[in-house]
Amino acid sequence: MGAGLSPATVHCIINRTCRPSLQSLNRLADYLEVKREYLWQLAGLVEDTDDDKTKFSDPKLRFHFDRVDKLPKDARNHIINVVDAMILFLEEKKPRP
Repeated sequence: MGAGLSPATVHCIINRTCRPSLQSLNRLADYLEVKREYLWQLAGLVEDTDDDKTKFSDPKLRFHFDRVDKLPKDARNHIINVVDAMILFLEEKKPRP
C-alpha cells in the first residue's frame, strides 16, 4: 500500500482487531489525506476534547496530554514535575531581547 503499511496492518486497523501504533496511524492518515487526530480518535488513542477548555496548538501535545491524563496519579505527578523542570531550564536558556 502507498502508506507503507501491509494489507494485514490496514485490515487490522479497519476492523479494530489490534491497537495500531501512532506511527501506523500517522502514515495511514497522511496517505488518506485526513487529519491525524481524526484517526487517533477513531482508534481510541485520544478522546474528542472539543468541549474541553484545554486547547493545544500542537496535536502531539494533545495526544500526549491525553495519555498522561490516563495514568495513575503518582505517575502523572512525576511527569508534571519533570515537565516543570524542563520548562524552567528552557526558559532560563532562552536568549533575552
